[in-house]
Amino acid sequence: MEKINKKSIDELVNSLKEKYDTSTLDGLRRIAYDNNIRVIEDEKVLVPFCNRKAIFVEAKACISLKKNSYGHELGHHLLKHFDKGIVSFREEREAMYFTYKIGCKCSEFTQFLYALKNIITKPVSTMSYILFPKRYQKYIISKYYS
Repeated sequence: MEKINKKSIDELVNSLKEKYDTSTLDGLRRIAYDNNIRVIEDEKVLVPFCNRKAIFVEAKACISLKKNSYGHELGHHLLKHFDKGIVSFREEREAMYFTYKIGCKCSEFTQFLYALKNIITKPVSTMSYILFPKRYQKYIISKYYS
C-alpha cells in the first residue's frame, strides 16, 4: 500500500491554520473562495463530492457533517488529486488525513445517522445514488454547469 505524504499535508494544514479560521464553515468557505473553488450546497446532494470546479455538499446537513465534507473535498482540491483524473485509494486516505488535521473530522456515528436519515427520507434518490453514483453526480452538476 502506498504511503500518504503526511509531512506535506501537515505543512499545508499549518499554513492554512495561520491564515484562516479552519474551525468554522466561514473559514472553510474562505479557503475555497481564495482558491477559486466554487462551493455548492444543494438539497439533492446525498453524498458530498467534488469535481475540478466545485465542491458539492448537502444543504440541510448538520454543521459537523458540512465541516467534514468541506474539509475532505478541500483536501482533494488543495492536494491536487484531480491532476491524474480518477482519485486513487491513497488520495482518499490523504483527503481523510487532511480532514483530520484541519480539525473537521466528525464521528462515524454522525455519518451513519446521516446516511440512515437519507435512506429513510429519500429512498429513491439514495438507491439511485448507490446504483448509479456517476449518473447521479452528473445530474447534480448539470443543474449548475450547462
